[in-house]
Amino acid sequence: MRGKKEKTIFLFVFLLCLTVFYSVLVSELTGWEKFVSHKEGESELKKAPVVTLKDSKDGKIYIELKNITGVDLRYNGYSKNSPQLFFKKKKGKTWVAAGWHRCGTGMTIHFLKDKESITFKLYHDDKEEVQIFTILRDRENNKIFSIIKLFEKNEG
Repeated sequence: MRGKKEKTIFLFVFLLCLTVFYSVLVSELTGWEKFVSHKEGESELKKAPVVTLKDSKDGKIYIELKNITGVDLRYNGYSKNSPQLFFKKKKGKTWVAAGWHRCGTGMTIHFLKDKESITFKLYHDDKEEVQIFTILRDRENNKIFSIIKLFEKNEG
């Protein structure tokens, strides 16, 4: 009986240590970052698209995204000009993952051919410091993708 109890305690302690070790490994990644980080067999796009701020006023942000990646891209969005977004907000001097567009209702897949451009319309509270991201994937290979920063408001 005593041997079984010791094995149970050992297993409990081992699992506790494993959990602590794992949490240290992912401590840098919080919120949505855990779910969109690259895993084994996945990689970044070889080249990033060009992102240009066209206008920002009254909570509306217009971003031009030019696909110069060498491959056709795909992304999720509520419309062709409204991609799924991921946010970071400032906590002290550190950017931390904040909300994201989790609800897939009405979201579909959109495509952007190589060498083409699109204007994204984003919404943002002008008073907040924020970083706004989206995910762009190789149209043919779901395991090749990049998290692209579309906008940043940083006052210091």
